[in-house]
Amino acid sequence: MAREYYDKAVTGDVEAQHALAKCYATADGGVGRDMSASFDWDLKAARNGNGDAMYAVGCRYAEGIEGVVTQDYGEALRWWRKAAEVGDLSGDAHYKIAECYIYGWGIGKNEYTASDWFLLSAGRGNLMAQIWLGRTALDEGRATEGVKWLKKAALQGSPIAQVQLGRAYMDGLDGVKQDNSEALMWFKMAAEQEWPEGLYLLGTMYLIGKGCAMDTEEAFRLIRLSAEQGYVHAHFNLAQHYFYGQDVVKNLTEAERWCRCPAEDGMVIAQTLMGYILYEQGRKAEAAGWWEKAAGQGDVFAVLELGKYYIYDLNDYRAIPYLEKAADLGCGEAECLLGWCYLNGWGVTADRMASAARGPTPDTEISSLKLRSSL
Repeated sequence: MAREYYDKAVTGDVEAQHALAKCYATADGGVGRDMSASFDWDLKAARNGNGDAMYAVGCRYAEGIEGVVTQDYGEALRWWRKAAEVGDLSGDAHYKIAECYIYGWGIGKNEYTASDWFLLSAGRGNLMAQIWLGRTALDEGRATEGVKWLKKAALQGSPIAQVQLGRAYMDGLDGVKQDNSEALMWFKMAAEQEWPEGLYLLGTMYLIGKGCAMDTEEAFRLIRLSAEQGYVHAHFNLAQHYFYGQDVVKNLTEAERWCRCPAEDGMVIAQTLMGYILYEQGRKAEAAGWWEKAAGQGDVFAVLELGKYYIYDLNDYRAIPYLEKAADLGCGEAECLLGWCYLNGWGVTADRMASAARGPTPDTEISSLKLRSSL
């Protein structure tokens, strides 16, 4: 195949030149991968007026190819503009130009100009431009317009748009009536493409019977599929269920297994849960390490648990600053423990007045059980 393209390309056939460039880029058609040859043939086709080759040359300049072409966004933008001028039926070049204005690639940032290029790209059916316009409209409170653009992309099969659209109907927005059945439909479309977020959201709908009959078995099947693809929210969901024994048999080993990924990824609530899981296994020092990570991100539950760890497990006055911090964050249980410390002079000077001041009120008292169940 590459040989046929070559025979035509040397005669000046621009379509064949661009096709040959793709063969070299993908090691297809009987030739090895050769990015230098690929770039040269695309550059020939681009200079001879082929719009697809112009777009490809722009992408090569944007990416940069070691030993072939130095990254140059200004040159990339120049070629994308040329591609846009000769037609750009897919809207890809228009989309890239819009990105240049959004991120300041080769030109000054200008969101208004970027929006114009996104509109031109979306009007040509470009999925990414339609998604960008849809998300932006939703973020800016223009829900009706956002749903319009997301629906265009979703109907073309974009799982990203399908999930965004499903969320809009699940939450209900100003101008978009909440409709769980509609949300379920879009999540199903994304899940059928094995899109991790779509699998997870569809699973959560089945788990609580939202827009459908409750089906715990199907819910966990979908959530597990999502987790197996690395979706951290699915990992955390499974970890919670295995830790609390909700809808499954309590299993601390499984809870730890599923919690580790989101915890290591920096999800603060997963770090706190990891602490609970390890503490319950008797691995208290490890648990404290995870609570330290979560506390460093301001999680009140982790701060409280560190205070309790230093009191009950180590009998260590280092509990005091953690309890004070948790109390300052509105934790009633920390207030109560601090009151006890001041009353008995544990780690602080005995002070009945301070003890009374630290005492919890019915509105602020939070039990350990409530703290943990809120996760």
